[in-house]
Amino acid sequence: MRPAVPPLCVILSHEVAEQFSKPSPLFRYSVPKSPTLDEFLPVTGRWSILRVENEEWKTLRRRFNAGFSSKHLHTLLPRVVEKTRLFMDNLDKKVASSETFSFADLATAFTFDIIGMPAS
Repeated sequence: MRPAVPPLCVILSHEVAEQFSKPSPLFRYSVPKSPTLDEFLPVTGRWSILRVENEEWKTLRRRFNAGFSSKHLHTLLPRVVEKTRLFMDNLDKKVASSETFSFADLATAFTFDIIGMPAS
């Protein structure tokens, strides 16, 4: 797609992706963000964790640490399992009905059920 868009690298190996994403002397926090993320500026705003880099990224990332700690995620597990069972039940009912349905609608509802779970 050059020169219309910046080059894009797609990594299909977990081992290579892990090496690529680790901090290095050249990139202290992570590799530079893709300029393609600029397309999302109207949605994310200038200070989105998806867009900022270096010290700005580190500061924003610290705000998310508690919510993604193993201890906190373990407290959510019973409710995630409950929501997953509900999703699977709904999926089974749709399949059993032999009617055409939108998997995307079910998956979206499931995603919002998980994301929107109230704190314990």
